[in-house]
Amino acid sequence: SPSYGSSTTTSTLVTSHSMSLTGLTSNTTYHFRVKSTDASGNTGTSVDNIFVTNVADVTAPTVSSQTPLDNATGTAITVSPTVTFSEAMDANTVNTNTVQLRLYSGDSVVSASYSMNDARTIVTIDPIANLANSTQYYLWVTGAKDAAGNTVTAYTTKASQEFTTTAESVTLAVTGI
Repeated sequence: SPSYGSSTTTSTLVTSHSMSLTGLTSNTTYHFRVKSTDASGNTGTSVDNIFVTNVADVTAPTVSSQTPLDNATGTAITVSPTVTFSEAMDANTVNTNTVQLRLYSGDSVVSASYSMNDARTIVTIDPIANLANSTQYYLWVTGAKDAAGNTVTAYTTKASQEFTTTAESVTLAVTGI
């Protein structure tokens, strides 16, 4: 027979019961039963009920992909790069301090606004102004957290997440021959 270690008693008559449990261990089976007495003194006891606590998420999220792809060339200067995470992120931790578009040369941060999809797995970086032509940029991510509070694996090695914008196109007009 299972051992029941906690109980709550009240003299107030109620039609439903609840009890908050704290300090439970993840991925563990727990048993409970409900014992109740009505206004006439009749006592009823439920069967043994079982629940299993969820496994704690201790896995750090990663950047699983990006657009433009690493080493992409000829990228439009109007591009809005994206970063895709391996799991849902805490939207409060995805911001201009944790997800950045940077110039490859000099590491300066490009001013941008950010949006996140409903699943909180894709961040779109929308530069405030067009990017410069024939220029290398890279995506930089560190410090953002998933819903369980695990910090993303740093994505800061610029040589493996860079892209180059297209060369400026010039149209020459022939005005006479």
